[in-house]
Amino acid sequence: MGGVAEISARVVEPGLIKRISERKLIQFGEMNRQQSARAQSLHGALIEAGIETELSEDINVTIWNKFVFLTGLSAMTALTGHPVGRLREDPDTRELLEQIMNEALRVAQASGVPIGDAVVAERLQFIDGLPAQIRASMAIDRAAGRQLELPWLSGAVVRKGTELGLPTPANRFVCQALKLDAMGVQH
Repeated sequence: MGGVAEISARVVEPGLIKRISERKLIQFGEMNRQQSARAQSLHGALIEAGIETELSEDINVTIWNKFVFLTGLSAMTALTGHPVGRLREDPDTRELLEQIMNEALRVAQASGVPIGDAVVAERLQFIDGLPAQIRASMAIDRAAGRQLELPWLSGAVVRKGTELGLPTPANRFVCQALKLDAMGVQH
């Protein structure tokens, strides 16, 4: 099964995690799109435990939906060091955020994922509703000198785009700009 957790949280100290956003949802499903007995069982157990959950009809689309969003938000908050509130209000940073997400969307579509064009607009609307102070974990990791998720986010968009013959200039820029910090502070 595949799954997606939608929550904004950060580690305050070892053993203490602070949730930043109100949203706290677990979405999951079989990768082959089947509604299996084990998926139904897990769904029931999560509901019984009081966990907000959704059994996805197509977890592949759900995963890519989050990936499109996370790639953009991670890139922009890590690049600029600013929280989402500043990024979404400035026309130039908002445009770059949208370009990064559109490239990820095009890669998903070219890979055969049945994800619609409306995803970027929907994710931007979601971003507009986030608390202004939110920064993606990659921005927090960069500020702390830790290894970045860059190879698995914008780096993956660039690699897959190259394989598919799709240009990904915004994500390539992100990779180039953050390259020297990708492995964290070298001791």
